[in-house]
Amino acid sequence: MDDSEKILSLLAPMLLNVKNVGTINTATTLAMAKKIMCRQPADVVILDVHLPDGISIDFLKWIKVVYSKTCVIMLSNHSDEFFRDSVKKSGADYFLDKSMEFEQIPHLLSDIQKRCEM
Repeated sequence: MDDSEKILSLLAPMLLNVKNVGTINTATTLAMAKKIMCRQPADVVILDVHLPDGISIDFLKWIKVVYSKTCVIMLSNHSDEFFRDSVKKSGADYFLDKSMEFEQIPHLLSDIQKRCEM
């Protein structure tokens, strides 16, 4: 879930190159993301910290309560240590800086898949 068309357009081809990726849903708002999760819960959610209708920390917490097995990867351009720790304490499984770590997503997803197979 990201509000940037550029990020979404870069992310889609990346995900298609990861083995065993099923349905890929995208949302540009928290409201849309919550509707999608209620209709079709995801194994992994890639979530921007800032969306047009709010900060996604509460949505992250909701995911972890309602869908506790869903892995959440948070993305942001704000990546100082305090912010990273805050997001992790809120329940994020991973945090990536969009400007410097974005390319790690396919590798991270492959690692998540391997862990789930065990």
